[in-house]
This record gives sequence, C-alpha cells and structure tokens, in this order.
Amino acid sequence: MENTICVACGSICSKEVQAKNWGYVGKVDQVYTYMLCNCCGSLNRKKKDIDYGKIYDDTYAGYSKVQQLSSHRILRNLRKVRNSYAFTKRFNLIGFVLNKLRPATISLPTKYVKELRKGKTLLDVGCRYGNMIYQLYEGGLVNVDGIEPFLEDDIEYENGLVIKKAFLADVKKKYDIIFYDNVFEHLESPVSDMMIAKSKLNMDGKIVCVFPGYGDMTRKFCGNSYIIQPPQHVALYTEQGIRSIAERAELKVIEIKKTSIYEWYLKSYWIEKGLMLTGKYYRIPELEKKVPRKVLSEIKKSVEKNKDGDFYTVVFGV
Repeated sequence: MENTICVACGSICSKEVQAKNWGYVGKVDQVYTYMLCNCCGSLNRKKKDIDYGKIYDDTYAGYSKVQQLSSHRILRNLRKVRNSYAFTKRFNLIGFVLNKLRPATISLPTKYVKELRKGKTLLDVGCRYGNMIYQLYEGGLVNVDGIEPFLEDDIEYENGLVIKKAFLADVKKKYDIIFYDNVFEHLESPVSDMMIAKSKLNMDGKIVCVFPGYGDMTRKFCGNSYIIQPPQHVALYTEQGIRSIAERAELKVIEIKKTSIYEWYLKSYWIEKGLMLTGKYYRIPELEKKVPRKVLSEIKKSVEKNKDGDFYTVVFGV
C-alpha cells in the first residue's frame, strides 16, 4: 500500500483518522480517511483524486455573489458609506453611526488594512466572487485585486473591481500583501504554492494566511472535528507543520497566532452525536437549545482552557 506523505514536512503518515462528511459539501455520510503525520503531527487527507470543480460551484458556502449581499440600491449605498468610514477612517457621521450599528467585518487583520490605507497593494488568492475585497474597494481602498481559478470567467463589477479567473502562477504583477483567506487548508501542495507566492511579492512583502489548523479541539473530537470538513480540506496543520512549510519554501515565519472558537466546539459536539449541520442546525442558537446545561458549560470551559487554538493567523516573509 502506498504511503501517505505529509504535505507539510514530507514525512510518512501512519495513524488513520476516519472523518465523516456531515453535509457541508459533497456526499453526506461518506467517510474519508485522514492520516496523522509521524513527524509534525499535521492531519493529511489520504485520497488525492478529488474533483474540485464539482465542489467549488455556485452552491459552495461563501460563494454568494457580492450583489446578493444587498440587492436593494439604497442598502447598497448605505453599505458603501459605512465601508468608506470603516476602512479609510475618513470621518463621516452617517458612516460612523452605521458602523456602530452594524460593524464592517472582514477576515484581513486590521494592521494590514492600515497598510492598504498607506498605499500598499494586496492580492486575495482564491477569493471566489471577492466578497471581502469588494467591501474594501467600495470603501475606497482600490489597491486590491482578486483571483479565483474555479470561476467560469472573469468578473467585472460596476464599481471597477475585477476578479480574474486565474491561478497564482498566472499573475504577472507583484504585491505587498498576498492574502489567503481560508484557502491554506485547501492547498494540495502548500510548499510549492508558498514558493510561487514568494515570487509575487514586492520587497518586504508579506504572505498573510487565516485558516483552521490542528489544535486542541481537533485532538479532542478527532474525526468528528467540525473543521476537518472532508473532502474539501486537504490538511490541518500543527504549528510545527507550518514551520516546516516555511523552511521548505525558504520563508520566515513572522507571526503565528492561534485562537479558539466556541462555535467550532459546539458544532463538533453535535457532529459527534450524529447531527447533520444543515438548515437551522447550522446556527448557534438552534445548536445550543438541545445541549444539556452542564454539557454546554463544559464546552465553554474547554474553549477557555484551550492552549493550542484551532484558528490560525500566520504571516510569512522573505
């Protein structure tokens, strides 16, 4: 039998973890085998021949077109005013109030939004319809681009933002910030991808990644961890695995920040109980209703005590 090789450090994986598809994408209840790396401890999917074109279609979570976020013209204009205040910090009373009532939230760490305000450039890799950079663009930070290889064609928005159907290797420009927003765990060859990303950076540029990793929660729930999400996730990395990727790609690890997320623990608990997380059972209030108070308290304590969080913010530099 062919060995599974860790995509992070290149070592052999030997311990099997069975993870059931609970309804996020693909065939519900299908079981996928993942393998724990003997060296860095990262979790690797065993099966390699996955048709991603069938996974990343218009039904994929998070792939709603930006216009659908608020199709009404007045709501769209109000969002634009809010985003202009939130991201450029140019004072506007209406924008200030709107941002207080419903804050503009994006996954890019605040310090890099500040860099964009100074004129730095950003490429959002694997951004699909560009929901995040659309908000930045309409807020006045127009020095952003996005690419998504699984689009049918390029997308040109009415405000001037263009999302290109392209892989990173196809990009000709260089950037100050290359951003991977919940993409890193999908990469088949993270070392090669980081080497390509490095070649697209301006001097002193940064590769910023936010993604689910392998921490205390996944150790606790094992194959029932909410964030394994087979078959779409290729691997969940430990900190050692991340550092191995950086070393092999000849990059420096500038920052690794790990946090724990209560929602992920709660969903993992229900996956362990056999619940398919679809429809109303994807929302926290519905999930909390049927959990015994004592168990809910234990879940919250587990989150508080978690020393090795499962949500990673990683910054690489040259």
